[in-house]
Order: sequence, then C-alpha cells, then structure tokens
Amino acid sequence: VEDITSAAVVSEYADGIALMGTNLLDDYIPILSKYNKIWVCLDKDASSKALNIVAQLNFYVETKVIISRDDPKNMLKFELDNLFESVVN
Repeated sequence: VEDITSAAVVSEYADGIALMGTNLLDDYIPILSKYNKIWVCLDKDASSKALNIVAQLNFYVETKVIISRDDPKNMLKFELDNLFESVVN
C-alpha cells in the first residue's frame, strides 16, 4: 500500500507494508521477496504505477494487483472486507 496508515488498516487482512509513495524502491525487493505471494493495493489513480510494481516484483515472487476505488485508510470496514475477501480466501 501507499502509506503507513493504509498499511496499518490492511494489516487486519494480511501483512501490510507501506511503499511510502507509489514507487518500489530497490531496497524493498530483498525484504518483499521473502514472502510467498504479494498483493500490491493502490487506488485507481495509481493503477499504472501498481501494474509497474507488479511487473517488477514478479521476477522475485508471485505478485498480483488490487486496484481499490479509494486509499484503504479512507475506506469503511465493510468496503475493506469486500475488497480483501477474495484475496485472503
């Protein structure tokens, strides 16, 4: 996700990691590659950046994208439940 607050919000569903923006830093790759699967969750305004991040990470670990209508920190609980229901299960 994009920021620390969003990472905290999504941590109810999975390990939340903040990109601190919408770019993947090279320093993050060794940390992220330790996971079995990664979901990049950015809002629709950052969808092209999310797809670029997915393309980069797929070299190291299976990576999928979630494009949300809004930043997770601005979403209601039931919206987050719906967003992550198919991902977690």
